[in-house]
Amino acid sequence: MVKKQSKKQPANQDRATVSLIFGVVSMFSFLFWFFGILFGVLAIGFGVGAIRAKQDMGRSVAGIVTGASGVLMALAITLLFAVVTPKDTESQTDKNRTDDANNIALQISNIIANHRSGNAIITPKDISLGGFKVIKAVASTGKPTKTQALLEAGENCDGIKKPNDYAVKVLMDNSSEYCTGYVQN
Repeated sequence: MVKKQSKKQPANQDRATVSLIFGVVSMFSFLFWFFGILFGVLAIGFGVGAIRAKQDMGRSVAGIVTGASGVLMALAITLLFAVVTPKDTESQTDKNRTDDANNIALQISNIIANHRSGNAIITPKDISLGGFKVIKAVASTGKPTKTQALLEAGENCDGIKKPNDYAVKVLMDNSSEYCTGYVQN
């Protein structure tokens, strides 16, 4: 009778391998913060489970380390976007606001250039707001706001009063006033 020799099966290494795979995936998916954190946590969980089951220590530790790295990178990216994005949005809004104010000043310049006597009296009704990104109204009294420009006739941005000078003021996100305008030489 021939006796079959059985080869000793290696210990089940599934958890350790899954931990390592999830850890590597978490490191490459950290830019998509949700997936980086998800796969990283799974890698850590499977790695700890593999160590408790006395599976391949090397793969288990590598899975835990790569999973933790993926989670940390995903959290760092999330924090970076949370801190940087609002500032970029605010600065873009302020840039649009200053562009709108400068366009009002350009309209004033064009109105004065087209008026032959040079003594045009410009009111908010003369300003076209078509195509503006932030400023929705122009007023001649009151205070400027983030969406309403103040048109001051007879005064420039330095507060010097001249009959044909105009100041256009708007409130910025940091509560400072931006002023531009038309100064007749």
